[in-house]
Amino acid sequence: MVAALRHPEEAKGKALKVQSFVTTPNEILREFEKQTGAQWTVSHTPIEELCSLEKQMWEKNDPRATAATLRRIWAEGRTLYEKMDNEKLGLKPEDMETLGEVVGRAVSAATK
Repeated sequence: MVAALRHPEEAKGKALKVQSFVTTPNEILREFEKQTGAQWTVSHTPIEELCSLEKQMWEKNDPRATAATLRRIWAEGRTLYEKMDNEKLGLKPEDMETLGEVVGRAVSAATK
């Protein structure tokens, strides 16, 4: 928000796409395990199964299809957009939160 206000010429009338990092569910799991010092029990859905479910939802005009598409994209460690507006807004990688910081805040909030 602050970056958009500091660069009104880039932000005015536009939907801005900004992100701190792109990661995979497995990287998030590893970070939680590292910060909690515990091994987590997880279940995995193969990407092929996610793709199949997503396709079925779109074919049935299921309103959850969009969420299924986003989940698949995120499971692949990708993002929906090819280009972000970070640079246009003067945001540098060192200005952004890391996965470790985000997980640390979640762990701290959960253990209060």
